Amino acid sequence: MTQSVRFLKKKKATLSIVTLKISVVSVLVLLLFLFSFSPVLAADSPDLIFVNSANWEDVYSSLLYGSLTHTKVIFFFFFSQTNLLLNTLGQSVSSVLLVESDTRLSPSVSKILDSLGYQVTLVDDEDVSLYFANLLDADSYVVVDKNFPSNGLSVASFAAASQSWVFFEAGSAIDPARYDLLRGKEVISYGAVSPSLLRQIVPKRTIDEGNRYKNSVSLAKLFLSEFPTKQYVLTQGDFLEEEMFVGSFPVLIVGVSSTPKPIEDFFIDSSVESAVVVGQASVPPSISLKRLLESSYNRNLKLVAKLGQTSPDTQNDEIIPLNTFPLPSPKISLSIDDLSYNQITRQLEVRFSNDGDVSVTYAPLVTLVNNGQTTVLEPEQDFFVLERSESRTLQFPVELSPQDELSATVTTVFGESEDAFDESLTKTFDSVPFIRIADESSIIVQKISYSMDEQVFFVTVKNNGSVPAYVDIDLLDIIVGGEPQSFSSPRAVSVPSQQTVTVVIYGILSSADLLANPVISYTAHYGQRSFALIKTLSGDLSLDRYSTLSDFLDNTGILVGVSAAIIFAVLLFLLFRKKGTFVCLQCGASSKGKKKRCPSCGFGRFKRQ
Repeated sequence: MTQSVRFLKKKKATLSIVTLKISVVSVLVLLLFLFSFSPVLAADSPDLIFVNSANWEDVYSSLLYGSLTHTKVIFFFFFSQTNLLLNTLGQSVSSVLLVESDTRLSPSVSKILDSLGYQVTLVDDEDVSLYFANLLDADSYVVVDKNFPSNGLSVASFAAASQSWVFFEAGSAIDPARYDLLRGKEVISYGAVSPSLLRQIVPKRTIDEGNRYKNSVSLAKLFLSEFPTKQYVLTQGDFLEEEMFVGSFPVLIVGVSSTPKPIEDFFIDSSVESAVVVGQASVPPSISLKRLLESSYNRNLKLVAKLGQTSPDTQNDEIIPLNTFPLPSPKISLSIDDLSYNQITRQLEVRFSNDGDVSVTYAPLVTLVNNGQTTVLEPEQDFFVLERSESRTLQFPVELSPQDELSATVTTVFGESEDAFDESLTKTFDSVPFIRIADESSIIVQKISYSMDEQVFFVTVKNNGSVPAYVDIDLLDIIVGGEPQSFSSPRAVSVPSQQTVTVVIYGILSSADLLANPVISYTAHYGQRSFALIKTLSGDLSLDRYSTLSDFLDNTGILVGVSAAIIFAVLLFLLFRKKGTFVCLQCGASSKGKKKRCPSCGFGRFKRQ
């Protein structure tokens, strides 16, 4: 009995050892399998990614890939940085992935790395982003509007945290090789991605709030819902830096000279306790935000400024500037050109010009000093929009005399939209010149229509006055995707006296958007001088729609389907009906199908047999 028990115990122990050995072997085999097929865990992953490219997308993709694979990334923007950055390699680095482009910054990096004995793998693909994406084969992607690269900064941290890859797109269609990676995956679109591209990629979520600050807030809320934290990263949004790719905190874009309202509102409503401020230019708006929270909401926001880094030279402890890479961004610029008083209209006229690359929204006021008395003049509208290369004169009603001792200071905040005023401008005029100019222009806005095919508004304007006129049209509070947006003509259009012109305004609306906007509100700014559209005309008009066939099918698919079926049936009947036999009434000859004249006698009357 005892021997049997011992035998069973021994057998059981033997089975346990065998099972343990099999389990260990299975784990080892599984690990080898993963290391063999996963690019992120592959044994031949580089120790370092070195970016020698003037292309910001190459730098962005390298930083994101480095974050996702926990690989150190270094890059430089000036050739003089070459020797400095090569000092950071160290003895722990043996393999280097060198990313170069046609616009490489230094022609000698590859040779230097080879001479130092590093194992170098060169990546000179035309599409570096696609190269890294193929290595990762991520389960989720973010497609970003390439026209505003700063959008990618807020996305970078979220992508790193969610293990997503980022593609920048500017056209109406995505590259087939990129599309192959997106198919069947979870996709988020960010920014003003074209509607045709959206239809192609079918994103699970679309983030396009109208400006980069609102977009930044929307993505930060998504980040916090999935990765809660009470610390944020603040940046001005015009450069790349490794802090933005860490993936631990959401990245928010702050203003240039002031904090935009969407950012302020987000901080007021959030439970943030601290923020890392990256870059010297980001400090003033961040401090302004901190003071707002302290003074108005009794909340303390701890700010940590990241303004420099320790020198990579181990024998030198000096602090050197951050290693940043500049991002191209559309120039937003406004100038105050001229100020004068028109004695005929009794209006103070101030002319503004848009010197930037995109439209600008501004809200001005004038501080007038008249014989020592100060008066603040405000326009009737809350804000105005100037398209690229456009000038406009605003009027402020006030009673002045040439004998008055006058000076004026014009101040305006401006930005890419009315809730994104992140810059300010001030200009002082030591005197106020007087002019006498009458404006006899007169116009009528007759019709507003929209073409789905062209994706434009057509506004019909008639000059019913006796002098030529210039007109600029704003279409206000049009509901697009459930949110109000405004659209403007790109420049002032000349309208000869007693003539009619069509003003074209670009704007992308869907069929649902058209149904949501049966009536369009407009404001026409016009005048005799192209730079002084001092008159306004506002009103509402019904929207006439010009639809494409696809749009028509979307709205009347059943009717069209039934009509098409009937037409098809009639065509089949006419095509395949039996021809029958006809007999000539004069000679009695028969023929298949009715003829104009009998083939036998030439008579022209028949009867059906």
